[in-house]
Amino acid sequence: MFLTSHAVTGTFLALNIEEPIILAPVAIGSHFVLDALPHFGTRSIKENKYKLYTLAALDLSCTVIFYFFIIHIWPQKIALITIGILGAILPDLFYFPRYVLNISEPHWLRKFHKNIQWFEKPPGLITEIFWITLLLIMMKNL
Repeated sequence: MFLTSHAVTGTFLALNIEEPIILAPVAIGSHFVLDALPHFGTRSIKENKYKLYTLAALDLSCTVIFYFFIIHIWPQKIALITIGILGAILPDLFYFPRYVLNISEPHWLRKFHKNIQWFEKPPGLITEIFWITLLLIMMKNL
């Protein structure tokens, strides 16, 4: 899934779980649950590094913009929102050292992360759009 999808999920969790000690592992776990759902993936564009890096930069930019927008709405929850978002995107942050510095994450983590993503194709974008929309609607009512 896109970092943005994970960030929205982490925010939703942060707005509903008041204890950081509970929030952090739940947010990390949410990452793997979402990656097990059908979602847009980069497997089809991995051979084109320009497209891959452009998409990654766009996704990271959207995630950062979302973060600043959300903490503007709920400034009193900045710590929880930060924990929720960082936890939810943490497993994907291991990709940056691999692609940028050629340093790989632990083998067991890479294998697990890859194996749960059974449907990582462009039509999976529908799942992501639905998921983000659902969470944003629910957050609006908080």
